[in-house]
Amino acid sequence: MYFIVIDGVQQGVSFQWEEALILAAQMDFELNSPELNDGIQGTHDVQIMSFEEMMEADDVVMVF
Repeated sequence: MYFIVIDGVQQGVSFQWEEALILAAQMDFELNSPELNDGIQGTHDVQIMSFEEMMEADDVVMVF
């Protein structure tokens, strides 16, 4: 199980690595690309975290 985390808050879940990678790339492009944000480069932090990493992380908000 893989979690998509944006700016420290869980935004998505995937059971396959490839699907998580695609989802994270899409979210990163939507949030940070100048093409979609009136020419401004975004500064959002998009991460993929495993279940184990999520359980150990203290600074991540997990959404149920």
